Amino acid sequence: MRLNHISIVSLIGWISLNVPRHEFFFKHNNTEYYQQSVLKISKPMKPLSQPRPDLNGIRVKHPGNAGIFLIIDGQRRLIPTWPTHQLLFRDSEVLSLIDIESIDLGQPLTEGAMLAKPKGSNATYLISNGIKRWISFKVLGLYRFKNYASVVEPVILNSIPDGAHIPEPTARGK
Repeated sequence: MRLNHISIVSLIGWISLNVPRHEFFFKHNNTEYYQQSVLKISKPMKPLSQPRPDLNGIRVKHPGNAGIFLIIDGQRRLIPTWPTHQLLFRDSEVLSLIDIESIDLGQPLTEGAMLAKPKGSNATYLISNGIKRWISFKVLGLYRFKNYASVVEPVILNSIPDGAHIPEPTARGK
């Protein structure tokens, strides 16, 4: 017999499933009789993730995992390798967070993501995922990006599509 109904009730961080089950009871004169019982399952709900723009610029990791994430646009973005991390940042300061899954997961940075600026200009860009994203001088410091970037010909940077600017952290509660 198939389950004919599942009801889900969410109560203050818990999920409760009431699942009617039909169990074979006995057979008499080619008629099958079933007994209905209810299986109740309760467990804590996993917290939903949400954007955290107040954490922009912070590098985080789960204490039991080697992966390091950079928060950009309120989303955690995996830094794919240690050499990529070294290309971008002036230090190895990373915050360990137990509830890292509560921060929205964004697109990972690409292997070899880099900081670049056009020859003859002070504009600095993060090059990753096929786009360039402008970084203000203030944001360079807040994110603890390296103080220098690869200098490239302007024609090369102009050939890379623009993405959104790298944002500053927002104040909590806004």
